[in-house]
Amino acid sequence: MTSSSLEEFIEIKWNRPGKLKSNERGSVFANSATDFRKHYGLVHLSACSSLLRTWQNRTVQSLEWTISDQYNQQHFCWITQECQTSWLAPKQSNYIVKVLVRLVDHKILHGKARIRIRDYWIGVIGDSFASGEGNPDVPANAHDKTMAKWLSNRCHRSSRSWAYKVYEQMTSAIIEQSAVHFTYLPCTGASVDNGILVVFNSTSQINVLEQITRIRGTGPDLLMMSVGGNDIGYSEILSTLIWGPTASLFSTIDMRFFYTSYQLDRVAKAIQKLKPNQVVIPHYFDLTRNERGVVDADCADMRQVQFYLI
Repeated sequence: MTSSSLEEFIEIKWNRPGKLKSNERGSVFANSATDFRKHYGLVHLSACSSLLRTWQNRTVQSLEWTISDQYNQQHFCWITQECQTSWLAPKQSNYIVKVLVRLVDHKILHGKARIRIRDYWIGVIGDSFASGEGNPDVPANAHDKTMAKWLSNRCHRSSRSWAYKVYEQMTSAIIEQSAVHFTYLPCTGASVDNGILVVFNSTSQINVLEQITRIRGTGPDLLMMSVGGNDIGYSEILSTLIWGPTASLFSTIDMRFFYTSYQLDRVAKAIQKLKPNQVVIPHYFDLTRNERGVVDADCADMRQVQFYLI
């Protein structure tokens, strides 16, 4: 009996990592060049369901995997004993995957699938406005004496921040077999010279983006950021307006804007080098206006908020 008469076909299934998966959602964040490199171009391949469904009583001797690019110029081959494997694509492209399964009774099974490797990269940098400060994943409970829970306790990053919500929305809109890598770096208290552009705790947020850009060969598909609040002294301005005295504050406003403008120019130059496809920079909340858009010069509403928080 010839080998060709023993050949039958099996199904190859494949999927990509990195779509809403840690913490409770299970997400894998690409918050370092090492993390990004592990998952960029990664694809999981499996012939298990087909083998278990039709050939569950047969013993598999080996599986020979072969992957070729769409132009048939590059070939990647390896052998496994397991019915599933993973592969790291060298570039974004279309590929043809083949598997040859040898059973112990000399029966041979073949599988073939076409896959498309497409990875998206979403990055977030900045301060507490982007991290989700004040909106933890699990709020503190005074009755149960439990502390608030965050994705990052040090930086107060939350899956309830506006940036994370945009990430969730973008991810749900991207086709199922694509991978989305999320670099989520904003940190409460961060400023241009303290974490965003200048090194803080071994590396800066911009530096992480630069490292990943070198690996990928291009900048983020979407970059979201909030920068400047801590540089201008946002919290200090608010507390002074609430509790006074304000004379010394108003005398420094022009200098604060001048300094922050200079800092933002530095960040803009660094981002231009990354060449992101899109950049989103929302406005900070204007807490000086009431619900009718009228300036509350006395900051009476703010004092009430502060009172209730205490």
